[in-house]
Amino acid sequence: MKRMATILAAGLVLLAAAAGAEVPRLINYQGILTDEEGDPLEGTHTLSFSVYADSGQGAAALWTERHENVPVERGLFNMLLGGIMDIPPSLFAGGERWLGVTVDTDPEVRPRMRIAAVAYALRAAVADSSLGGGSADADWLITGDDMVAGVAGNVGIGATAPARRLQVGDTGIPDAEGMIRLASRSGTQGSNRAWDIGVPETDSDTSGPGYSFVIDDTQAGDDPEFMVKYGTGHVGIGTTAPAAPLEVVKPTDSTADAALQVTTRYLVGGYPMSSYLRVDRTAIDGATSLGDANVNVNGTSAGNVYLAAGGGDVGVGTTQPDARLDVAGDLRADAIRCDGHAYVDILHITGADLAERFPASEAAAPGTVVAIDPARPGELCVCREAYDRRVAGVVSGARGLPAGAVLGGLTAGPEALPVALSGRVWVRADATGGPIAPGDLLTSAATPGHAMAARDAARAQGAVLGKAMTALDAGTGWVLALVNLQ
Repeated sequence: MKRMATILAAGLVLLAAAAGAEVPRLINYQGILTDEEGDPLEGTHTLSFSVYADSGQGAAALWTERHENVPVERGLFNMLLGGIMDIPPSLFAGGERWLGVTVDTDPEVRPRMRIAAVAYALRAAVADSSLGGGSADADWLITGDDMVAGVAGNVGIGATAPARRLQVGDTGIPDAEGMIRLASRSGTQGSNRAWDIGVPETDSDTSGPGYSFVIDDTQAGDDPEFMVKYGTGHVGIGTTAPAAPLEVVKPTDSTADAALQVTTRYLVGGYPMSSYLRVDRTAIDGATSLGDANVNVNGTSAGNVYLAAGGGDVGVGTTQPDARLDVAGDLRADAIRCDGHAYVDILHITGADLAERFPASEAAAPGTVVAIDPARPGELCVCREAYDRRVAGVVSGARGLPAGAVLGGLTAGPEALPVALSGRVWVRADATGGPIAPGDLLTSAATPGHAMAARDAARAQGAVLGKAMTALDAGTGWVLALVNLQ
């Protein structure tokens, strides 16, 4: 078995370089080879050199180079490492390094040799920028108080392979954070502020500001003031979890009246510029089916939508409104209240009768015949007499047939009875005294709240409430009546 001894004065000597020149990636290595008896070897031999992170036997080599036909004279050999396999500066950027040597087919010479400080000078190539006036390859240039990058490629801070002219952080490095801090101070005793801009690191892919682009006022709480949410592209102002392409949340301690405000600015000379908030829809990738463009104001809570006093008009379906509210098309609402006058060209009412609310001295269900209460002037009661000249009408709304118009009355409240004065209405009827046929005059019956056919013309004078439109052959039931008090 062969043995190797290094020449201490010459082993692992880094080739010198002139100041300002590029550091060569070569290591001059000398040694002495002897046999088991200690006699020097002669001839040519194959030498393999490997660099390891520790002196142990199990570690994988970080770098290996094989040299064949190395001349050995009286045991002495001299060679350059790095001429076959390039030695990267990063090889010596970590902790300790150990050199292992293999001669011909023998096992690696033991023990491995610890590499001293000289080889680490290869790493000094990255410090050339500290030279005033720049290095030989002009990576960085210092001119007065300024330092500029002279590289034609990209600059990385915390990035091993920058993809842009300046990259902060790296997607391939665990726990890397791409953040830049901008700070300032006003005078020696003035206020100071610091803003963090970039992509913070996080332990969660789905929560918090991590992996999102943020602008954060470091002195205004933990959450960033502006965010473009990771994975969605949603923009959040005042929120770290925007649920829409743009979500603005006013902070609880804000004294502003509005969370989002659009303001008109004026050009020089006083000519105004229009300002408006527009919600639109646009086809994407040639799509022909477009969804509706909606504006949802206070969708889950109470609130008001208003124009300030002296403001403009609101147009729905028109860009040139002529009134405070100008709707070009249909207007649908559960209720419309007009405190002043209402003017219409044609009024279409989808209900069936004209009713008026009357106070009543007793309850009466829809379809009940009611009469003027003699005991309580101005109020109505259930009609209980046949051919009653006090008959006033029929309570509207029976069998799902709604009133077309309801008059409020002078003193009646919302609990008052809506009594049909004209139009169609379902009425409770009694055909015990004879069948009711379409076209028969109807009057009050002795059965409380019911109508019957008026067969006595003399008694019917002033007691007719309308005409029957449907038939009832016998007993009690329902008849569709055309109310027309006589």
